[in-house]
Amino acid sequence: MQHNALIYALYQIGVIKFEESESHIELDLRKIISYPQILRSVSSAIWQKIYTRPMEAICGVAYTAIPIATCMSLQHDIPLILCRHESSNMDSLQRIEGKYTSEQHCIIIQDVMNTGQSVIETAAKLQEVGVIVKDVAVLIDRQQGGKENLEKEHYMVHAVFTVQEVLRQMLHSNLLIPTHRSIVTGLMEEFNKK
Repeated sequence: MQHNALIYALYQIGVIKFEESESHIELDLRKIISYPQILRSVSSAIWQKIYTRPMEAICGVAYTAIPIATCMSLQHDIPLILCRHESSNMDSLQRIEGKYTSEQHCIIIQDVMNTGQSVIETAAKLQEVGVIVKDVAVLIDRQQGGKENLEKEHYMVHAVFTVQEVLRQMLHSNLLIPTHRSIVTGLMEEFNKK
């Protein structure tokens, strides 16, 4: 699926929503688990950003990125490991599910990145057991400082889309109702002022 077609598909199933709220745009990737073709397309789009990077395992940030990482694992025969966030009482070894070794390179997968804090927490748990994390792949970067925060921690960020790219593509579509077009136009104007 082409990138513009993927954005349109995400909008049509309600993943991308425009509303009269503080942020004006909601990105809820949880819905993609009910749309196998879109889930595969999301996985493939992220894979295209990272397939040349060192990778012996992948880890989806809980919870929405786990199905994406699982799909990628199945499509490309890359082992999947999971970080559990349920209990801070667990020791480091109990928080990681799956087979892994120290010095193994793992790429973290995230659906939507805001500040990057959940990625930093996931990476810290993996690094506690010796897993090497250098790369983070994300479908949509909301451009709220996450990329910069992760780069300060020496992670390389690979985003399929920025939220600005999503907005620009939506403006080129015939899918927006007038109210949503007005919201998108306003958001684009805000980005252009920065």
